[in-house]
Amino acid sequence: MITVSIVSHGHGAMTTAALKDALASKLVSRVILTFNISEDVYIPDDNRVIVIRNLRKRGFASNHNQAFALCNTNYFCVMNPDVRFGKEVYESLISALTINQVAIAAPLIVGKLGNVEDSARYFPSIGRLLKKLIFGSKGKFPNSYKNIVEPDWVAGMFMMFRSSIFKEICGFDEKYFLYYEDVDICKRVRNKNLTVVLCSDVKVSHYAQRKSHKSSTYALIHLRSMFRYLILH
Repeated sequence: MITVSIVSHGHGAMTTAALKDALASKLVSRVILTFNISEDVYIPDDNRVIVIRNLRKRGFASNHNQAFALCNTNYFCVMNPDVRFGKEVYESLISALTINQVAIAAPLIVGKLGNVEDSARYFPSIGRLLKKLIFGSKGKFPNSYKNIVEPDWVAGMFMMFRSSIFKEICGFDEKYFLYYEDVDICKRVRNKNLTVVLCSDVKVSHYAQRKSHKSSTYALIHLRSMFRYLILH
């Protein structure tokens, strides 16, 4: 029913924990685990797990598109290795995706201290980016605490797609190496008059590394991706 794609980039034990969470659900038919760099990680003995070891580093979009080539299920879930969750998450997201016009569903993302993260936002624009720069506005979509809300886009640390839609729009845009792939794919989905939803009734804990906040290299990649999005959309 669900193919899950996890990409590890030196995440180690986090990858094992996320893998176990995914395999705990009987709704998961296959997990594609991609190692973007060489690392030694414990992998549970489960025939649903397929391992890909890249010979060279790939970007977020390329890695998950590569995994989707092995997907033969109705649903395709992209998730980071730095998340922890219960098996009820998948059930809630599938329920949302059965609603007509819904193409992408995501859970509520909380930090390790239980704080709600800004994983559901309005689409970025020059005006909103200026507000962020001047006033610190994050463009966060207001959470009404209804079971289902419809933000403009949801963050790529945990997204579930209807596989038919993911295929129709040719997956993630691989010209983004890192960052904004999630914004871009939600924009393209919405351009087809389809819906992106946040399921507030289920939570995923996220232990973010925030590399773009610590590294000038990642910050530069972030800026390049942002400009590409603004030019295209």
